[in-house]
Amino acid sequence: MSSHTHVQLFNVPHSILHIANDQLKLFTYSIINLLKAAKDDDDSEEDLTTVTITPLESTVICPTRYIKKFFQPIFDLLGSQNRSQLLDGEFFAIQVDGDAGQAGSQVLALTSPLANANIPIFFLTTYFSDYVLAPMQSKNTVTKLLESKGYIFFSMSNSYISVASSNESSGAGTPNLRPISTPPVQAPDLNKNATVPHAQASHRILLTSARADRLESFYLSLMELLCNPPTYMSFALASMSTPSLMLDESVAQDLLSKNILQGADDEVLVPLTLDLTHMPADISGVVYWVASQLVSSDGSGIPMSYLSTAQAGTVLVPDTDLDAAAETLRAVRKD
Repeated sequence: MSSHTHVQLFNVPHSILHIANDQLKLFTYSIINLLKAAKDDDDSEEDLTTVTITPLESTVICPTRYIKKFFQPIFDLLGSQNRSQLLDGEFFAIQVDGDAGQAGSQVLALTSPLANANIPIFFLTTYFSDYVLAPMQSKNTVTKLLESKGYIFFSMSNSYISVASSNESSGAGTPNLRPISTPPVQAPDLNKNATVPHAQASHRILLTSARADRLESFYLSLMELLCNPPTYMSFALASMSTPSLMLDESVAQDLLSKNILQGADDEVLVPLTLDLTHMPADISGVVYWVASQLVSSDGSGIPMSYLSTAQAGTVLVPDTDLDAAAETLRAVRKD
């Protein structure tokens, strides 16, 4: 029995936009137009478009070519009152398809080599895949890292593929990208930056996907949600992949009952938020640090997903594991 992990590096430059929540409504039509463009654009197979809304902030990740077209007019309109921020530089996306049953350990396996190379990243868990955003200038380093870990490039699939027998796998769902044994040299100093993990037990979230035969209904529902968004919402549209949607449970249940979404209606996730506002935007190792506290390299520990936004990180754990995850992260921060 073999385990396969596909890693695809997108060449298209992407940008990351922070939107202050009290100005989010001003960007509603820009986001809807972005959604329409991403849905209808068949020219590129390397686009990733995500919108994440949380109580702390909202973040848009999209191909850079869409920023000027859809968001610059709002920047110009707001002028000095604009509190939204486009992060410096451009990013490339990495799509990782592996063992979806190894939540948490896959986060650890993916992020540890990048942290060890001091590459700052944004990490997004979706229904079918995990996505990593890294600075464009680090692409050659990431490519060499994959090759050094035994990944082979296959032109037919335009992706790197690792194949390992079951007894060779690390058990992390990503056979050759094994977690490093020690933290990166410049591990994030959460004490210094007063980053306190904040558990939000009142928010219950489901990770779902659009049904392939109900895509038009899905997009219409998504546009309606954007006009009056719930407290937590994160959708991801990627070329050649079915859209993913992370959503407040009550709203998700309604769409599940209408057969617009697919997913387990009883696998509730609860968010733990890390406010990274006062940390440098280019700091590396944050996602790895979180995963290494909750998950062991053998896959044991607390299952977790992760959502990076421009100024925060959201750790998502099963509702039954919330207290243990919060206690673990807070205890490590006090040490």
